[in-house]
Amino acid sequence: MDADAYLALVTIHGTIMVFFVLTAGLSWVPFLGNPFLIPPANRSERYGLLDL
Repeated sequence: MDADAYLALVTIHGTIMVFFVLTAGLSWVPFLGNPFLIPPANRSERYGLLDL
């Protein structure tokens, strides 16, 4: 493997790892998590369209 291909592979790997750490790794911290992954407020709102 030449140096350019190795550097490209390492860069892609680093970018993916940073993405995973910033989204999934910090999702347990309330103010650092993804604001679009808000848990439902109560049990009746979890399956809104399936309630009969």
